[in-house]
Amino acid sequence: MIDRANLMLNAWDDQLASADEVRAWAEAELAAAPDAASVPAWLLDLLRDGPDRFSDGSHSWRKRADFRVRFALHATRVDLGDRAAVERFGRWLAGAAMGEDLEAPEVMLGYEVDHYLDDRRDVDLAVKCIHESLPSLLPRCRAALQAILG
Repeated sequence: MIDRANLMLNAWDDQLASADEVRAWAEAELAAAPDAASVPAWLLDLLRDGPDRFSDGSHSWRKRADFRVRFALHATRVDLGDRAAVERFGRWLAGAAMGEDLEAPEVMLGYEVDHYLDDRRDVDLAVKCIHESLPSLLPRCRAALQAILG
């Protein structure tokens, strides 16, 4: 449950999920608990206080997702038919990929998009690159998220 909670809170951190969506997730987790003894106190706190309470890093179980998971969160939510959404994704990706493992295809895409946005100042090329490359990465993204969500 902690991995799923971190995933939801990371989605909220990156403005991919609303506080209401995080609370709805927490409510579903509570409803699925086999008994009251198995419900962690932090889940009740999340339901009562919302995700803001968990943004300060004071909870030992709270971890920032690695780049590949964050990429999967963003990539599976971007609407490729919405140019503005693709541009936002591209700008996020260009910054988030810096310093990550260049062997990963997600990172390579980020560096390519960064090149188009920053070096060439060509948003159209960046959008085209995302349209051409992202669909082949989506199955891997969905599998990564499914592995966490169970």
